[in-house]
Amino acid sequence: MKLLLLLLQLLFLSTTSNLFAINAEELLIKREIQAIRDSQIDKWKEVDGDNEDNKFKNINSLEPTDSLKSIEILDEDNSLYENQYYGYNYFSDFSSRLLLNNMPPLDDYKIGPGDELIVEIWGDVQLKSNYIVDKYGKVNIDKIGQVYLTGIASQNIKQFLIDKFINVYSTLGGAQPTSFLDISLGKLKSVNISFIGEVKKPGIHPLNSHSTIITSLVQIGGIENTGSLRDIQVLRNGKVINNFDFYRYLSNKGVNSNIRLLDGDVIFVPVRLSSIECKGNITRSGIYELLPDEKLSDIISYVGGIKSNAKSILKLHRLTAKESPAKTYVLDIDLDSEFILKDGDKLEAYKIESNKHEVFLYGQVKRPGSYPFDTESEVKLLDILGFAGFLDDPTFLQTVYKDVGEVIRNYPDSQYPTIIKFNINDLLLGKEDQNIVLKNWDIILIRQNPNYKFPSKVSVLGAVNVPGIYSLQKKQETLNDVLKRAGGLTDQAFDEGLKLYRNNSQIALNNYSISLSDGDSIIVPEHPGVVKIMGEVNRPGLIQYDRKKSFNSYIESAGGYTNSADKYNITVIYSNGDVRIKKKLSKPSISEGATVIVHKEKNKEEFSLTEFATNVASLITSIVTLLLLVGQI
Repeated sequence: MKLLLLLLQLLFLSTTSNLFAINAEELLIKREIQAIRDSQIDKWKEVDGDNEDNKFKNINSLEPTDSLKSIEILDEDNSLYENQYYGYNYFSDFSSRLLLNNMPPLDDYKIGPGDELIVEIWGDVQLKSNYIVDKYGKVNIDKIGQVYLTGIASQNIKQFLIDKFINVYSTLGGAQPTSFLDISLGKLKSVNISFIGEVKKPGIHPLNSHSTIITSLVQIGGIENTGSLRDIQVLRNGKVINNFDFYRYLSNKGVNSNIRLLDGDVIFVPVRLSSIECKGNITRSGIYELLPDEKLSDIISYVGGIKSNAKSILKLHRLTAKESPAKTYVLDIDLDSEFILKDGDKLEAYKIESNKHEVFLYGQVKRPGSYPFDTESEVKLLDILGFAGFLDDPTFLQTVYKDVGEVIRNYPDSQYPTIIKFNINDLLLGKEDQNIVLKNWDIILIRQNPNYKFPSKVSVLGAVNVPGIYSLQKKQETLNDVLKRAGGLTDQAFDEGLKLYRNNSQIALNNYSISLSDGDSIIVPEHPGVVKIMGEVNRPGLIQYDRKKSFNSYIESAGGYTNSADKYNITVIYSNGDVRIKKKLSKPSISEGATVIVHKEKNKEEFSLTEFATNVASLITSIVTLLLLVGQI
C-alpha cells in the first residue's frame, strides 16, 4: 500500500513538472524586465552623483521622458540666462537693418576730403557743376581755379564761394543781381571710427558722417554681454570727451550725451563690473548693471517701476564674503529709496494676491454661479436675486419653489454651516425681515417647484399612423397607451418585431403592458420577410422566411454547419429583443425577422503521444530508482 501511495505521488509530480517549468520561465522573464528597469533608474541616479555641474539634485523630481518643459537654469554659461541682461538686444535687434544716410548736414558740419559740393547758378547765367574735395582739401573750379574748403562750416560755404564767383560772373553781385548762386552738399565723406573693448566687431569701421554713439554701435552689431552699457567712453585726440550711460539714454535722461562722432574718434567699451538681478512683479525683469553707490530708487527707475499689483515691500538677497552667510533685506520702495545697492544683489517684487469678494447662487435660477459682493456697502438678498434676472420673469418664477429658500453660511468656529431660511413670496411682497443681509462667501440656494417640471417624452417611429414625439400624461403610462395615442399600427406594421429602446439598449418585450420612461424610443418595423443566419455556417446571410420551415431547414438553406460549428451552442434573437438558446433536446422556433447565430466550437487540447510517452518513461525511471533505494535499505 505504501508503495502504491508513493507511485501516485510520483505520478502527480511528473504531470505538474511542466507547470512548474512555465512558472519558473515567467519568473525569469519578470526578473529580466525588472533588471532593465533598475538599470534605467541607475542611469538617472548617476546624474545625482558628485558632478557639480548637475542641476538635477533629486531623482524624484525628474519629469517623465514624454513630458516637454522649458527649463531655465540660472547659470553664467547658459544662453537663456544671458538673454536676460537688460539693454543689449537694442543693438542686436537692429543688426540686419540699413541705416540710410538721408539726413541733411548740420550747420556746423565741417567740409573735408571726400565731400561732394554741388554748385548751381540760374538766372542770366546757367551753370551746374559737381566737385569732390580732394585729399588735400581743395576743389578745382572752372575759371576760378583751386579753392581750399577744408574746415569751413556748411552754413558758411555759400558766402565763402560767392565772393569768388562774383569775380567771374558779375551778374551775381550788385544791389539787384540777375543771377543767383546755390551751394549744396551731395554725398558726404565717411568717418573712420575705431572700436575697442567688449564690442561685437572690434576694429576700424568707416561710417557715415552723421553717426552718433548709438548709431555707430548699431552698425557694428552692438556690444557683447560682457561689456558695460553704463560707461561707454568716446576718445578724441587721446582724451576721453564723453562717458556715455546707455541706461540714462533709454530713460530719456541723457539724450544729449549721444554726441556725433568725428573722423578718428575711438569708442571704448570696458568690461561690465557689476550686476543686479531684478525679478518678480516688476515692469522689466532682467539683470541690470550698477554704477558705484547707486540707490534703490535708481534701479527702480531703470526697471520701469513695479507693476500696479505689486507690493511696495521688496526682498533683497545679498551675498557677502565667503566666510559670512548671505543676508536678506526687506525694503520699502518709498522709505528705503536711498538704500545703496551692491554687485551681486538680487531684488524681487511680490504680487499682491487678490481677495475674493463674492456670493454664490445655485439651484432653479437663470444664471447660477458667483456674483460680486460689495465690501463698501450692505449687500442684501434681493440685490443678488435681482442680478440673477429671474424675479422679473413671471413664467420662470412658476418653476421656482417659493415657500423656502436657503442662505448657507459658514463660521470658523463651527464644523457645520448655518442654514438661514427665507420665503420668496414674502420677499417679493417687500417684507424686510426676509431680505437677509449677506456676508462674503454666502451660498444662496433656490429650489425647483416639484409640480413644474418639463414633461417626460417618448418617440414613436415607424409603421404607426401618427409617428412623432409624445409626452407621458400619467404615471406608469404603458406602451399600449402610447400606441393608441399614435393612432395604432398601420396595415404594414410587423407587430411581433416592435422594438423598445431605453438608454440605447433594446428591451426584450413579452407584451405591450410595460411602463414607459422619459427618453424611450419605440420603433415599429414593417414585415422583413427574412431570417438572418450568422456564424459557423457555410453561407451566412439572409434566408426568406417560411412559416412551415423547421430549424434545421434554415441551417441547410445557409449551406449547413461548418466543421468548426458547435451544433449545441446556437443563439436565436427575435425581433422584439427576446433571446432563446438551442439545447440538445429542444430547438427554438424561428419567427420572421429572427437572427440565428451559430457559435464556434471551443478548441480542445489534442492528445500528444510523445508527451504521454515522455511522462510514462519518467515515471518508470522514478519507480525503478525508488525500488533500488528501498532494496539497499
